[in-house]
Amino acid sequence: MKYLVKMKIELVILLLFAFSFELFGNGVVHSSVPEADATQKITIVEAKFETSEEGTDGIYKTIESNQLPLREGICYGWKIQLMTLKEEVTWKEELILPSKPKTWGESKKHTLGKDKKTAITKETVTTKNGWISNGWCVVEGDPPGEYMMKIYLDDELVKIFKFWLK
Repeated sequence: MKYLVKMKIELVILLLFAFSFELFGNGVVHSSVPEADATQKITIVEAKFETSEEGTDGIYKTIESNQLPLREGICYGWKIQLMTLKEEVTWKEELILPSKPKTWGESKKHTLGKDKKTAITKETVTTKNGWISNGWCVVEGDPPGEYMMKIYLDDELVKIFKFWLK
């Protein structure tokens, strides 16, 4: 009797499997949408916002913090670790200040937005061990308040860092 029950259970399982196979196919999914070229894929492994300041001993102390003192010499920036087969990546940063600063300084590295409180930096770089980064330092005339850095990879927004200078 037990043998018959076991055979019936096995038969039911086999029929259910065959029925589901007939209904749903062999499990292979066919898509008419082509896959992106794997060599062009960029994955973000890690993203950090850091601040640093030179100590009296000449050594820079770096910490992760979104609260910064509004003091000349304090530097801040982002770094993002990527996993990609691309030899070069293009990143863009929009640094948005709470109000127009006294000066943006002289640099060909960035352009200013029409509002004069946004600096736009765009670079094509070779990653160093997968890392890309950019940073700024506080100078006289920088306004207090909320700052924002929008980071784009190949024109796609991938990260927003918000921080405050007080």
